[in-house]
Amino acid sequence: MKKLLLVISVLLVLAILIPSTVLAATGRQNWQLNNTLSGTNYVMAKYPGPNAGQAKSSVTLGNGGSLIWIADQVSQGVTFPATGYWFIDLFTDKWTNSSSCSAVVGSWNGTSFTAISPIITPVHYDLVSGTWIVRYELQQANFTVPAGQYLALQITNGDSTSHKIYTGAGNSNLSSPQIDPGYPTPEVATIVLLGLGMAGLATFVVIRRQKAVSKV
Repeated sequence: MKKLLLVISVLLVLAILIPSTVLAATGRQNWQLNNTLSGTNYVMAKYPGPNAGQAKSSVTLGNGGSLIWIADQVSQGVTFPATGYWFIDLFTDKWTNSSSCSAVVGSWNGTSFTAISPIITPVHYDLVSGTWIVRYELQQANFTVPAGQYLALQITNGDSTSHKIYTGAGNSNLSSPQIDPGYPTPEVATIVLLGLGMAGLATFVVIRRQKAVSKV
């Protein structure tokens, strides 16, 4: 009986430690804003990924207008934790102290955008080799991109003039927090279930064997 309890204890510890290790190893993910259209929206390609690496290009964001980028992979049902910061780096042709382009992280269900975050305003900006790089930061409560929908980013131009948004490799991008469950598939949840299932199955086998020995 003591041996049985020891085996069960070891299995439970492994079931806890394995997903914890994976959680610590799961890092920030990055999506490059592209100029490729998907319906009425643009695509943001997960990097690294098959759609990343597009050559530098641009799209025009008219004054008072909004543009939406959607992830190139559909969500399998992912909940991002309220840990760490989302980063948005917007590469554009002009910027001043009075510029008022804002950003919102959300989800796209195929017909409409649902804001998940509050409206985000820039925290700082720099001019690098003739291009303005505008940084947005967001620390958000838990939010879920439901299965069948897409992680999305909406940029709105509140200025009286249009902006060029530079896209493609090394340009405008969105980054998730450092602790990321894995998009589009929640890797940690899958491994937790797998680990618990294996622990339960192994425990069942051990108990059956223990009973069989007792009967002999």
